Amino acid sequence: MPSPAKIIFIVIGAIAYIALMYVSASAPDVAARTVVLTVLAWQSFAVAILWSSGKRYLALLLAAPATLLFIFYDDLKHFEWLCLVPNILVNGSLFLFFARTLFEPKTALITQLALRVHGTLPPPISTYTRVLTYVWSTFFLLSVAVSLGLYFFVSFQAWSLFTNVYALPTMLALFALEYLYRRLRFPWFEHVSIMAGIKAFTSLADTKKP
Repeated sequence: MPSPAKIIFIVIGAIAYIALMYVSASAPDVAARTVVLTVLAWQSFAVAILWSSGKRYLALLLAAPATLLFIFYDDLKHFEWLCLVPNILVNGSLFLFFARTLFEPKTALITQLALRVHGTLPPPISTYTRVLTYVWSTFFLLSVAVSLGLYFFVSFQAWSLFTNVYALPTMLALFALEYLYRRLRFPWFEHVSIMAGIKAFTSLADTKKP
């Protein structure tokens, strides 16, 4: 599990990224700015993963081409689709990751997480976690649909605001509201910390790697 310092650093980075994207979406050259920030964000994420796993030469090699984004800045407005691809891939993958566990005889994903934390579940909690898996599957599917709709039928600026500014706070709001509802709906059930839930999700994801 990441240390508190790393968690704080990630939160600050996420807030800074959202702020930069908001400014970018309000600027005249929104397409070029958004492409640069999106590519840099995904590149930084990949570099951080490689660096922390000890593959530092590969991390530096991946980081080097970042200067090309600024050299060819004026031409980047023709590559708006570079921003759309990772967004669709991430939300689409999360939708499949959740939704595929809703088919019998599989156990719903959030039910699996709850079982990892609590060991056994009473019937009402088991039913609730299955419904919650439906909710998150629907959320990620709607994220894909709204993203595609804004990109192709509204404007790139509207798409950038939704995807890079409002999407993450919306997901966090759903997460917080669900947690509050669960505490009120099942006061008799032992509710673990958010960090315990994250740890369960991480361990479950690790067991599903090929």
